[in-house]
Amino acid sequence: MKNKHKLSLLKTHYSKLPNQLFELKLPYQAIALYCFFVTLPEDFDPSVRFIGSKLNMSLNTVRKYIKLLEDVQIIQKYQAGGFKTGYNKYTFVDPKKWRNK
Repeated sequence: MKNKHKLSLLKTHYSKLPNQLFELKLPYQAIALYCFFVTLPEDFDPSVRFIGSKLNMSLNTVRKYIKLLEDVQIIQKYQAGGFKTGYNKYTFVDPKKWRNK
């Protein structure tokens, strides 16, 4: 019974990553950013400032690695909301469609 409880905790408090993420030879900051994204609820679209505060990265560094994840087609970013209240939304791309930089 103890193992079932531990397995249940692992499934609810941890995330698995695609092996291909490491085959792309991305900088550790990009991997950290991806890991952060997969831990977020689906309906939560964080600001660059929020991401930077959680990962201890500057705003420019966050933007740089979001761009890198977009370039290798791991995530897609698009603008949502109106002109003044716009914000970025992020979606994941199927790992089969990822590409090397």
